Amino acid sequence: MNGPHVGAALIMFLTVGVFFDGTNMDVVLANPYLAKAGEPVVKVRIGACAITGGFIHLYAALDNRLFDKYGINAEHIVVRGGAVAMAGLASDEINFLYCNADANIVRIGTGVDAKLVASPLIGLPYVVLARKDIKRPADLRGKSIGVTRPGDFPYRLAKEFLKKHNLSEKEVTLATVGGTPTERYTALVQDMFQATLIQPPLDARGKKDGFNVIYNLNDLGLPFIYSSLFASGKTWKERPAVVQKVVAALAESVYFVEKNPDLQ
Repeated sequence: MNGPHVGAALIMFLTVGVFFDGTNMDVVLANPYLAKAGEPVVKVRIGACAITGGFIHLYAALDNRLFDKYGINAEHIVVRGGAVAMAGLASDEINFLYCNADANIVRIGTGVDAKLVASPLIGLPYVVLARKDIKRPADLRGKSIGVTRPGDFPYRLAKEFLKKHNLSEKEVTLATVGGTPTERYTALVQDMFQATLIQPPLDARGKKDGFNVIYNLNDLGLPFIYSSLFASGKTWKERPAVVQKVVAALAESVYFVEKNPDLQ
């Protein structure tokens, strides 16, 4: 099985000009984005469209105060759902949004005033987590998979999963429950359906609770950019230096997470 990777990290490093030594966090080349003495702190609002282990680089930057090094006072706001979050970004109620790229690139293409500025995690972090008696995809015949609303990414991903394993929606029901990954996991525990699509860290919790990971959806081989940072059009146009600093902090967070695997 192939898991998601940080293939976009190098792009961010080259873009912002941040380079680190292989053994410590000392900057090898001058990092022009670090806060200078006497430089005023800039406050930004960073929204996240979900609570998921796939957003580890954002959480690491917040928890380890990496934004502070760049003169950024980051307020973290959880916004329920990508559509609502992108609307908040378009109106500049939040200056940045951390979310998966899939649907939001489409929204930008339809006219939402926002920019994709960084993508730390490439690939699909989803797995199919199933009840204890389900060992392989074929065992799902006559059962149901809990997904989000029709048209949402997990729903479309479930359809691709069924197609891959020659299963039809007549054989396996897609139960649309909406909600967060945690809510889907709770519904799985309550046997409202027999499998669901889930991301870290709930996959690890599921295995601990006795559920089976029957498929790693990254094995579908679909090109996919997962966790990504978007800037509002207003912030992009009026505060480009702030965008650079936020991306620089996120680039450092990619390095930090890679050097501290216990965080993952």
